Amino acid sequence: MMYSKFEVVKLDIGQGERWFLFNDNDQPVTIANRYIHENYKDSLNTQERVAYSLRLLFEYLDYLYINVRFMTYEIFMEYRQWLASDKMYRGDDVEKKKNNLKKSTIALRERDARQFLMNFIKPLYGLSFDIPRMRIPAQDDPKSKAVEIDDWAQLMNVASGRNKLIYQFLYESGVRIGELFNIDYKEFYDVPRAGDEEFFCFHVYVSYNKDQRKQPKSEGRPVWIRTLLAEKVSRYIRTMRYENSNKHHEIFTAERPAKNKNGTTVPGDPLSYMAIYKAMKKDAKLAGLNPKIISPHKGRHSFATNLLLEGASETEVKTQMGHKSVATISIYSRGLTLKVGMAAVDGARNIGVRLDEIDSTSKYFMMTFAT
Repeated sequence: MMYSKFEVVKLDIGQGERWFLFNDNDQPVTIANRYIHENYKDSLNTQERVAYSLRLLFEYLDYLYINVRFMTYEIFMEYRQWLASDKMYRGDDVEKKKNNLKKSTIALRERDARQFLMNFIKPLYGLSFDIPRMRIPAQDDPKSKAVEIDDWAQLMNVASGRNKLIYQFLYESGVRIGELFNIDYKEFYDVPRAGDEEFFCFHVYVSYNKDQRKQPKSEGRPVWIRTLLAEKVSRYIRTMRYENSNKHHEIFTAERPAKNKNGTTVPGDPLSYMAIYKAMKKDAKLAGLNPKIISPHKGRHSFATNLLLEGASETEVKTQMGHKSVATISIYSRGLTLKVGMAAVDGARNIGVRLDEIDSTSKYFMMTFAT
């Protein structure tokens, strides 16, 4: 293959040293330089890395006679394959001697190009990234641990008002059930209106101990959900949440007396895992679903899988899920045909909108949370 030569150079034009991308006519590639300097102005090392990443992208596109503003999914997928396999020309002299890039370097350059296209080029010009989403249904894929969003909506449709909200919260936030028990309900006292802010942040705490309610508070991590869902939680706390003399911080509480191994549960007591688990299995039968594929933790698996299917990167999903390693995300991505291009925030929005659609089919839910 023959490529036009692009060059990365470091210059000081009176505003401090910066990295620039030039073409073979010694002309600066303005659109790439603007992106680099607007997004990485405080780090020369990152500027250099991104500049080299974009150099490869522009050389590949120039070879194909394609303008960057008219990128498509197919072209970007071909670029990814080339980046991982082509050995004829890629990078500087050191990389030529190695005759191949490390996988970590390839992943970084692929991510740099993707972020450049989606966060900079698409808002400016728009991209023809309208490839239909492909998905292997969870029930047909033995490797997938996800529950289809339509099935989860059926589950919510037959649930009571409180359980409906719990199911949506688990599926849309991706929190573990132990983390759900450790969310302080006071965090939802001051939720902004959805028209003012689209997303709302709260904190969860990872469960390490057998007693899920005795966790070190130093392990908290932020989680973002749509403000529309946060408003529902806030209304539940203010209008339906029971309290008794044994005050506690949990959001969801028991609504009627029940017997368990530890004694009798009265309204206002904390919910147990088994209470949610049994309610979910019962609702699954009512919804005509297979109870074996429904459980509280399936909401978390489904959340991660849906984000990947909506185009979020594995790094973005790792951060949102609270995993320590990207390798864990392979649990969710195996066997799936993923699309590339959208950010995690777009995936979270799309998942929530789908779940919100069931509100119009449930009069009880609408009456319960009417303002």
